[in-house]
Amino acid sequence: MITISSSETRENWGEVRRKAQTDVIEVQSHGKPDVYILSPEVFAEYQRLKYESLKAKLEKGRLQAERGEFSDATAAEIVSKGEELYESRKSQV
Repeated sequence: MITISSSETRENWGEVRRKAQTDVIEVQSHGKPDVYILSPEVFAEYQRLKYESLKAKLEKGRLQAERGEFSDATAAEIVSKGEELYESRKSQV
């Protein structure tokens, strides 16, 4: 992965686009990740992996339901746990 500043991106857009065909570009603003630029092929692979992950989670849930394995958690507890997981994964990036 290549890391550049947002000002470098503005100044060298053509070069950034060329580099994004072979590598992921992280654009930083004030020293923090702001956006990522990637090729259509890398994005398609990301979408495929995301889809496969969702399919696997749905299948796991379907099998648990078939076995009668249900949660006693409330909707609020499930949402809260999801938000915790999201924040912990976001901070790892």
